[in-house]
Amino acid sequence: MRTIGGTTENLGGICFGIGSALFRPDRFFAKIVDMLLAKTRNNGARVGSAMTYVVSTRELLEFAMPLMKAVAADPLAADSLREGGIRS
Repeated sequence: MRTIGGTTENLGGICFGIGSALFRPDRFFAKIVDMLLAKTRNNGARVGSAMTYVVSTRELLEFAMPLMKAVAADPLAADSLREGGIRS
């Protein structure tokens, strides 16, 4: 586990907070994943009857970290996030 500017990275996941309070805009992580899927043109595939998306954890971390840091520094930065990609 390592901590980078208030963001704690553990091979099993990512957690971030502002001071002692945890801050996450509504559906924050869903929006980040949707943006990554759109950027990489990952349309997923069916496994049985379920839609499945496979992503590299390293790629997700590298994509998400700047967004998470930006929102931690300025919660209004979350306004540019939306499910399905970046608001134009």
